[in-house]
Amino acid sequence: MILDLRTITHETRGFDFSLGPDWWNITDQKDHPGDLCTPLSVHIEIYKTGERYILSGEISGGFHMTCDRCLESYHKDIASEFQIILTPPSWESNKPETELSDKDMQVGFISEEEMDLGEIIREQIYLSFPIKSLCKEDCLGLCPVCGANLNTRPCSCLKDKGHPGFLELKRVKLEGEK
Repeated sequence: MILDLRTITHETRGFDFSLGPDWWNITDQKDHPGDLCTPLSVHIEIYKTGERYILSGEISGGFHMTCDRCLESYHKDIASEFQIILTPPSWESNKPETELSDKDMQVGFISEEEMDLGEIIREQIYLSFPIKSLCKEDCLGLCPVCGANLNTRPCSCLKDKGHPGFLELKRVKLEGEK
């Protein structure tokens, strides 16, 4: 999905397309967040203003995710709106380092006359995923002793014994304690 920026003018140009599960092929990454299970719907608009390009878009689709607490698979719908300002880099070697503001985080740098829309879409998908992937807000996770999924069945081993790494702490007596 290479976009030739020389064809973009001051008039807004729009693109609507759909990407299938085969597009989201990230098997080479060890921390892959999920698998695309429904077609990804994409709407992008872009126009030029001075040397900059303003790109805005919307993406939506469904993913198979793995819960970080109980390790069960679940379905997660994502929907994201975004706006990115694409600009040629202004390299000033004598300028001191400065902290980036929130507004600066919406700026992307372009160095060529073409850009890959696929990379921008991938980035926006990653940004729309939650930091902690949970199948439900009140997921109980796994028992640290026997590994049982506490969402599906209760576990008595944790209540009776506790975590084996902390059993010695039960024997510690604090000053003034009987």
